[in-house]
Parts: sequence; structure tokens; C-alpha cells
Amino acid sequence: MDSLIKFRKRETFFKGGQEIFYISGTRMPYLHTNTIAVSAYGELLWEPGTILALYHSYWAFTLVLEGGGFFREKGKAQEKIGPGDVYIARPGVDYTVGVRKDCVQKRRVILLNCSPLLTLLCSNGALADRNVIHTKEPARFLRILENVRHLVTDGSTHLHEDLASLGYAFVHELIVQTAPAGVREGFELAARELEQNPGQEVSLEELAEKCNTSVRTLNRLFHEHFQCSPHEFLFQARMRNAAHLLQDDTFPVKGVAEACGYRNLSFFAKSFRQFYGVSPREYRSGKVVTEKVEKKHKAAGTDLPVREGRP
Repeated sequence: MDSLIKFRKRETFFKGGQEIFYISGTRMPYLHTNTIAVSAYGELLWEPGTILALYHSYWAFTLVLEGGGFFREKGKAQEKIGPGDVYIARPGVDYTVGVRKDCVQKRRVILLNCSPLLTLLCSNGALADRNVIHTKEPARFLRILENVRHLVTDGSTHLHEDLASLGYAFVHELIVQTAPAGVREGFELAARELEQNPGQEVSLEELAEKCNTSVRTLNRLFHEHFQCSPHEFLFQARMRNAAHLLQDDTFPVKGVAEACGYRNLSFFAKSFRQFYGVSPREYRSGKVVTEKVEKKHKAAGTDLPVREGRP
């Protein structure tokens, strides 16, 4: 199992029902990174008439399996929810969810981090300002969630990457079943290409051609949504991937460098120190990242992946 992401089971019983959540023990380092990450997966059963207030620091996507009810964002009109519906709770927003008095409600939920890519996908095009999606093929969402459940309970060799792909697949399926033409497909594909494969060698021309857009448009969209160039976006993705791989003490630093697209070990070490303030070996040993570098990243609105057990 991936040594970085481990999920712990939390079962809660309360007056209105019961909830089982599998929660990532290292979810906070991934809260605001570019990569989409699964922070938690849950299975919920609420009794008739239950009403609860919700607030998440993450993006929460809930699939209703059985029973009807309502979903309401603070300050907006109440919306009905029923079997096959997916409702979206955005981070930092107050919501109220209720169950009809004549039925129980069963749901499954996946919590994803505050990735800029995820924010882009859910704030533009098909999903813009949408809280409740009446899906056309709910079984497709259920299959994705079943795969998530399998991974958080049984693990995999590449748990982080596998869960990231499933999180993206869930959101993409929402887009496909809602109105795929309304999304900036080229930019979506470009950002995903870079964040999921940070070790590859790719030119902007190749990336733009693959995404059926121009280099100029690609640059403009990256600056607009990520406040950086595609090259800077890739550099950040490589550094975070390096920090992730360094969690495995059996993986040589040279192998980490190559996996992140660096053939020159010295240049990789220099780049890593530039980003984190410590060398790869110092990071692996648990040396605290310098306060100066932490302030730099906080000012830029990015989080540093921190090793478990580090102060």
C-alpha cells in the first residue's frame, strides 16, 4: 500500500442515522495542491425526517441511492433530491440537507481537495452554479464510488494516483452527463496532462496541438486560472510528486529525480531546494522546511506536503 496515504475508518451513530467514513490520514497536505486528491469516502444512512447542517473544507460530491429529500445552500432556494441525483457541497459554504418523513435515505459521498483544477471544472461551463445534478446514468457514478471504496479499504501499489484518477473521473462524468460542450475541454485536458504525468517531456506546442488550442490561449488560461505559466505549473507538479515519492525511504533519490523528469541529479536537488528550502535527502530525513520558504508558499496560496510525524 502507498506509504503516504492511509485511510482510517470512522463509524458514527446519531439520532438521525449512521455514517461510515474512510478518511485519509494525510489529507491536509493535499488541500490546495493542483492534483485532485481524495480526502475521504463515506456511506450514509439517514432516518426519515432527519435534517442536518453541513459545512466542508473540501468539495463534497454525494450520490443519492435511495429516498427523497432536499438540499439547500445558504441564501438560495431549496432543491429536491432523489435517487440518482448528485449534489455538490462547495468548500467554505453552509448547506442544509434533509430527508422526507416517509422514507430513509441512503447515500455515498466522496470528498475531494481544493485543487485549482477542480475549482475550475466546477465553477465554469456545465457545472457553474449547479448544486444538484439530475444524472442520466447514476450507475456510472456508483461504479466509480465502488472502485474508490475498494482502494480506501484494500489499498494499492499506487494508491494516490489511482484515487486521483477516480476523483477526476467522477467530476468528468458529471460534466459529460450535464453539458460537455460548455467546458473548456482543451485547457482541462492540458492541465490534467501536466498534473497526472509530471515526469514526461512535453513541449507547449505538442500540448496545445493535442488539446486543439493555441500556445497563446494555453498560456492565457493557465495565468488566468492558476496564476502561473504551464512551465511553472509543471514545475510545481514535479516538486510535489517528488515530495510524495520521497516518503518511500526505499526509493533512491536518483529514481525520484528520474520519475519527476530530471536526468541530472544535481539539477533536481537544486530545484527541490529552491522549492522547499531543504535538499531531497534532508526532506526525507524529516528536517523541517525553513520558515522563510513556508511563508513564501503561504503568500502564493500553495501548501507544502509535509511528512507524517514532522513537527
